[in-house]
Amino acid sequence: MDRKINLHSEGFSLIELIVVVAIIGIVSAAVTVNTRHARAVSSVNNDLQSTSLFLKRLRLQAFTEKQAIQVTVAPNQITTLIDPAGAATPGRTLNLDNSVLVTGSPFTISTRGTCSTGNIRLDYGVASPPPTGTKYSCLTINNLRIRLGIINTTPNPDTCDAM
Repeated sequence: MDRKINLHSEGFSLIELIVVVAIIGIVSAAVTVNTRHARAVSSVNNDLQSTSLFLKRLRLQAFTEKQAIQVTVAPNQITTLIDPAGAATPGRTLNLDNSVLVTGSPFTISTRGTCSTGNIRLDYGVASPPPTGTKYSCLTINNLRIRLGIINTTPNPDTCDAM
Protein backbone atom coordinates (compact mmCIF):
# COMPACT_ATOMS: atom_id res chain seq x y z
CA MET A 1 0.00 0.00 0.00
CA ASP A 2 1.69 3.00 -1.29
CA ARG A 3 -0.03 6.24 -0.43
CA LYS A 4 0.94 9.51 -1.96
CA ILE A 5 0.21 12.68 -0.07
CA ASN A 6 -0.78 15.60 -2.25
CA LEU A 7 -0.23 18.80 -0.29
CA HIS A 8 -2.12 20.96 -2.77
CA SER A 9 -5.46 19.14 -2.60
CA GLU A 10 -6.35 19.92 1.03
CA GLY A 11 -8.01 23.19 2.16
CA PHE A 12 -8.57 26.42 0.27
CA SER A 13 -6.07 28.71 -1.30
CA LEU A 14 -5.56 32.24 -0.04
CA ILE A 15 -7.13 33.72 -3.17
CA GLU A 16 -10.29 31.64 -2.72
CA LEU A 17 -10.62 32.82 0.87
CA ILE A 18 -10.13 36.47 -0.13
CA VAL A 19 -12.82 36.18 -2.82
CA VAL A 20 -15.30 34.67 -0.35
CA VAL A 21 -14.61 37.39 2.24
CA ALA A 22 -15.04 40.10 -0.42
CA ILE A 23 -18.40 38.65 -1.52
CA ILE A 24 -19.62 38.50 2.09
CA GLY A 25 -18.56 42.14 2.58
CA ILE A 26 -20.44 43.33 -0.52
CA VAL A 27 -23.61 41.46 0.46
CA SER A 28 -23.54 42.79 4.03
CA ALA A 29 -23.04 46.37 2.77
CA ALA A 30 -26.09 46.05 0.51
CA VAL A 31 -28.21 44.66 3.36
CA THR A 32 -27.14 47.51 5.66
CA VAL A 33 -28.17 50.17 3.13
CA ASN A 34 -31.56 48.51 2.57
CA THR A 35 -32.13 48.16 6.31
CA ARG A 36 -31.43 51.85 6.92
CA HIS A 37 -33.87 52.85 4.19
CA ALA A 38 -36.54 50.49 5.54
CA ARG A 39 -36.15 52.00 9.02
CA ALA A 40 -36.52 55.54 7.64
CA VAL A 41 -39.67 54.57 5.71
CA SER A 42 -41.09 52.79 8.76
CA SER A 43 -40.34 55.78 10.99
CA VAL A 44 -42.17 58.24 8.71
CA ASN A 45 -45.16 55.92 8.26
CA ASN A 46 -45.33 55.29 12.02
CA ASP A 47 -45.19 59.02 12.85
CA LEU A 48 -47.95 59.86 10.39
CA GLN A 49 -50.24 57.09 11.55
CA SER A 50 -49.57 57.93 15.22
CA THR A 51 -50.32 61.61 14.55
CA SER A 52 -53.55 60.76 12.75
CA LEU A 53 -54.71 58.48 15.57
CA PHE A 54 -53.67 61.03 18.20
CA LEU A 55 -55.70 63.80 16.54
CA LYS A 56 -58.73 61.56 16.02
CA ARG A 57 -58.68 60.65 19.72
CA LEU A 58 -58.47 64.35 20.60
CA ARG A 59 -61.55 65.04 18.45
CA LEU A 60 -63.43 62.29 20.28
CA GLN A 61 -62.28 63.64 23.66
CA ALA A 62 -63.35 67.20 22.78
CA PHE A 63 -66.77 65.97 21.65
CA THR A 64 -67.47 63.58 24.54
CA GLU A 65 -66.14 65.85 27.32
CA LYS A 66 -67.50 69.05 25.72
CA GLN A 67 -64.18 70.87 26.08
CA ALA A 68 -62.30 72.70 23.35
CA ILE A 69 -58.73 71.54 22.77
CA GLN A 70 -55.95 73.66 21.32
CA VAL A 71 -53.32 71.68 19.40
CA THR A 72 -49.83 73.10 18.90
CA VAL A 73 -47.34 71.43 16.58
CA ALA A 74 -43.63 71.96 17.25
CA PRO A 75 -40.83 70.43 15.13
CA ASN A 76 -40.80 67.06 16.93
CA GLN A 77 -43.78 67.27 19.27
CA ILE A 78 -47.52 67.81 19.30
CA THR A 79 -48.89 69.34 22.51
CA THR A 80 -52.45 70.04 23.62
CA LEU A 81 -54.15 72.54 25.86
CA ILE A 82 -57.60 71.60 27.15
CA ASP A 83 -60.16 74.40 27.45
CA PRO A 84 -57.84 77.20 26.21
CA ALA A 85 -60.48 79.89 26.88
CA GLY A 86 -61.06 78.73 30.46
CA ALA A 87 -58.80 76.81 32.86
CA ALA A 88 -56.21 76.04 30.13
CA THR A 89 -55.06 72.66 31.43
CA PRO A 90 -52.09 71.00 29.66
CA GLY A 91 -53.24 67.84 27.92
CA ARG A 92 -51.61 64.96 26.09
CA THR A 93 -48.31 65.21 24.26
CA LEU A 94 -47.10 63.18 21.27
CA ASN A 95 -43.36 62.98 20.58
CA LEU A 96 -42.32 62.34 16.98
CA ASP A 97 -39.17 60.79 15.53
CA ASN A 98 -39.19 63.08 12.48
CA SER A 99 -39.49 66.81 11.97
CA VAL A 100 -42.89 68.33 11.22
CA LEU A 101 -43.43 71.31 8.95
CA VAL A 102 -46.84 72.78 9.69
CA THR A 103 -49.19 75.48 8.51
CA GLY A 104 -52.17 76.51 10.62
CA SER A 105 -50.67 75.79 14.03
CA PRO A 106 -51.97 76.17 16.63
CA PHE A 107 -55.44 75.04 15.69
CA THR A 108 -58.46 74.31 17.84
CA ILE A 109 -60.77 71.33 18.09
CA SER A 110 -64.17 72.63 19.18
CA THR A 111 -66.58 71.08 21.67
CA ARG A 112 -68.47 69.66 18.68
CA GLY A 113 -65.34 67.82 17.51
CA THR A 114 -64.73 70.03 14.49
CA CYS A 115 -61.24 71.30 13.65
CA SER A 116 -60.15 74.65 12.36
CA THR A 117 -58.47 74.13 8.99
CA GLY A 118 -54.82 73.20 9.08
CA ASN A 119 -52.25 71.13 7.27
CA ILE A 120 -49.58 69.02 8.91
CA ARG A 121 -46.72 67.83 6.76
CA LEU A 122 -44.31 65.28 8.15
CA ASP A 123 -40.78 65.34 6.73
CA TYR A 124 -37.92 62.92 6.97
CA GLY A 125 -35.35 65.54 7.92
CA VAL A 126 -36.08 69.25 7.92
CA ALA A 127 -37.36 70.63 4.59
CA SER A 128 -36.58 67.45 2.64
CA PRO A 129 -38.90 65.04 0.87
CA PRO A 130 -39.88 61.85 2.65
CA PRO A 131 -37.96 58.70 1.70
CA THR A 132 -39.21 56.76 -1.31
CA GLY A 133 -41.57 53.99 -0.40
CA THR A 134 -43.50 55.83 2.31
CA LYS A 135 -47.20 55.10 2.15
CA TYR A 136 -48.14 58.63 3.22
CA SER A 137 -46.18 61.86 3.42
CA CYS A 138 -48.62 64.38 4.90
CA LEU A 139 -51.72 64.74 7.04
CA THR A 140 -54.60 67.07 6.19
CA ILE A 141 -56.98 68.48 8.75
CA ASN A 142 -60.15 70.21 7.64
CA ASN A 143 -63.34 71.04 9.50
CA LEU A 144 -64.68 67.48 9.70
CA ARG A 145 -61.87 65.14 8.64
CA ILE A 146 -58.33 64.18 9.51
CA ARG A 147 -56.85 62.30 6.55
CA LEU A 148 -53.48 60.96 5.51
CA GLY A 149 -52.20 61.83 2.04
CA ILE A 150 -49.27 62.30 -0.30
CA ILE A 151 -47.45 65.59 -0.85
CA ASN A 152 -48.12 66.89 -4.34
CA THR A 153 -45.11 68.60 -5.91
CA THR A 154 -46.87 69.59 -9.14
CA PRO A 155 -48.79 71.76 -10.12
CA ASN A 156 -49.23 73.25 -6.62
CA PRO A 157 -46.08 72.53 -4.62
CA ASP A 158 -46.46 71.55 -0.98
CA THR A 159 -50.14 70.65 -1.15
CA CYS A 160 -51.37 67.49 0.52
CA ASP A 161 -53.50 65.24 -1.66
CA ALA A 162 -55.54 63.43 0.97
CA MET A 163 -56.72 59.90 0.28
